[in-house]
Amino acid sequence: MKNIYLSNLKNLLILVFVLSPLLFFGQEAKMWRQFNKVDVIATPTLLVEKGGWVTVEFDIIVPAGYFGKNSAMLIQSELRYRGGKASLKPITLKGDNVTGDGVLINHKEGGSYKYSDSFKYSSKFNRSELYIVATVYKAKEGTMSSIEEISKNTRSYECCHLYVSNGVINTAQRMLKDQKYIIADHGYAPKEAIDTHTAKVFFAVNKFDLNWNLKLNTDYQAHEKFNTLTEFSKQGWNVQSISIEGWASPEGISVNYKLSENRATIIYEEVIKKLDQLLDDGDGTFSFANPTEDITYQFSYKGSDWDGFMKDLKASDISNKDAIYESIQNAGDEVAQDRALRRSMNQSPAIKALLAPLRRTELAINYGEPAKTNLEVSQLALTNPDTLELKELLFAAAEAKDEQKIQIYEFIFEKFPKCWISKNNAAVYYMEHKSFDKAAELLNSAVEMYPDQGTVNANLGALALYNGEYDKAETFFKKAKDNGAEVDSYNYGMLALAQGEYDKAADLLESNSCDYNAGLAQLLAGDYTNAEATLKCTEEAPCRAAYLTAVIGARTNNAEKVFVNLKKAFEINPALKTDAKDDREFMNYQRSERFKALTY
Repeated sequence: MKNIYLSNLKNLLILVFVLSPLLFFGQEAKMWRQFNKVDVIATPTLLVEKGGWVTVEFDIIVPAGYFGKNSAMLIQSELRYRGGKASLKPITLKGDNVTGDGVLINHKEGGSYKYSDSFKYSSKFNRSELYIVATVYKAKEGTMSSIEEISKNTRSYECCHLYVSNGVINTAQRMLKDQKYIIADHGYAPKEAIDTHTAKVFFAVNKFDLNWNLKLNTDYQAHEKFNTLTEFSKQGWNVQSISIEGWASPEGISVNYKLSENRATIIYEEVIKKLDQLLDDGDGTFSFANPTEDITYQFSYKGSDWDGFMKDLKASDISNKDAIYESIQNAGDEVAQDRALRRSMNQSPAIKALLAPLRRTELAINYGEPAKTNLEVSQLALTNPDTLELKELLFAAAEAKDEQKIQIYEFIFEKFPKCWISKNNAAVYYMEHKSFDKAAELLNSAVEMYPDQGTVNANLGALALYNGEYDKAETFFKKAKDNGAEVDSYNYGMLALAQGEYDKAADLLESNSCDYNAGLAQLLAGDYTNAEATLKCTEEAPCRAAYLTAVIGARTNNAEKVFVNLKKAFEINPALKTDAKDDREFMNYQRSERFKALTY
C-alpha cells in the first residue's frame, strides 16, 4: 500500500512538473520561452534608400502548435541607430479565439504574415540595425492596440529582441546637384536705326531749272532745308539711299512726264554737287568717298500729280470747288480731264494757286545711325543706362561679370518691373552662385506676373529639384513643357534618379558621356560595366567617382577594386573616410585590417 502511494505521488509530481508552465504561467509563457521557433526572414537582408524612402519587408512564419488560441502577440519593429531608435508600424498576431484587430494564426496549422512598411530616409540611419520586439499577452477580452495597455496585463511577456536586418544602403543619396538652367534670350541684335530726312524744291510752270529765289522756295525755305538735309551726312551716319521724285502739275499732260524727269535730274545733280563740296571742305565724318558711286539712288518720275491737285481742291475754300471737282472727276480719260481743268482755270483764277506747289521734286535721304559696338553697350549700361533700350540692357547684363551683372539687373528691375527675362536670368546667376533664396524670390516674382511662362517654370522646377522637392519639380517641368519650354533631359534624368527610377534615369542621362550622375544612375540600375567606364573618365568630383567605383567593387565582390579606389578617394578627400566607415555597401570589408588601415 505504501509503495502504491509513493508511486502515485511520484507520477503526480512528474505531471505537476510537466504542466506547471501551463498551470502557473499559461500558454503565453510557453510562447515566450519558445519564441525561437518563430522565423523572421528579411527580404532583402540590407535596407536600401530609394527615392528618399526606405522600405522594410520581412516574413513572419509561425510553426504549427505554437500559437495559443487565447493569446495575442504585438510585434514592434525598431530601427536602432546611434543615439536613438525609430519605431515602425506595429502588427498584431492573434489566436483562434481572440477577438479584435490582428492577423489570425491558427493553433493547429500555424501561419505566416508578410510585413511591409516604409520610412523617410535620414542620414542618421546609415549605420543602423532593424530589430523586432515581440510581446505575448493573454487576450481574453480581445487584442490591445498599444504596448502601454499590454504592459498592464499580468499575463504579458516581452520576448527577446530579434535582429532582422542591417540598414541603410544610401548610395542613391550620392547624386550631385548639377541641374541645368535656362537663360532667356535677350533678343538684342546690333542694327542701324534708319532715320529719313526730307525736303522739297519747287519749280516755275513748265520749267525745270533750279531757282532758289522762286517765291515758293523762299516761302518754304527750300534752300535751307536742302542744305540741312545734305549736311547731316557729315555726322558719320551711313547714307543708306537717296530717293528723288519728280512731279508736275496736271495741266499740259503731253510734257509732264518728261518735265518731272528733268526736275528730278536737276536735283540729283545738285545733291552730287553739294556732297562733293562737303567732302572737299573736309569738315565732318562721311560714310562715302564718292557720292556718285558709293550711294544708291532711287529715281521716280511721277508726271502729272492729279491726286495731289484733287486733294488740295477738296480742301480749298474756292466757292465752286465741288462743281469743278465733279467736272474733272467725271470727264473721262486724262485728255478730257486736262480740258476740264483748263476750263476751270479760266472760270476761277484761284485754281492756278493750287497748281504751283505741285511743280516740285521731293528729296529723301535715308540715314542709318551706326550701331553701337558691344563694348559701347556694355559701358553705357554701367555709366548711362537710361540711354539704352531694354534689349540692350539685357545683352549688357548677360555679358557683364558678377557685381556689374547684378548692377545692371537691378536697374532693369526698377525701370522695367514687368520684365520677366531680367528676373529669370538674374535668378540663374544666383542659382549658379548658390544663392538659392534670392533666386527663388526672383523666379516667384516672375511667375506671379506670367504664370504660364515656360522658361520660368522650367527654372522653378530645377530649383525644386535642388531643394529635394521632387513632386513640385515634376509639376513645374510639366507646366514648362505644356507652355513650349524645352526642359533639359538632364533635369528629367536627375528627377528620375532622385525618385528611384534608375533604369529611366540611366536612359535619360546616357548621352552625357563621362558624367558623374550618369555613372551613378548606371550603377544603381545594375549596369556596372558601363558605370565604371563612365566614372573612370569623369572630371566631376574625382574623389566621389573613385568612391562609387569602390562601391562597384563591393557589389561585384572585387576586394582589390574596393581598396584601390577607396585609397584614391581618401587621398583626394579624407572626409570620405567617415562615410565609408558607416556605409553598408562595405559591410563585408569593414572588419578587415586593410579597410581599417585605410579609414583610420
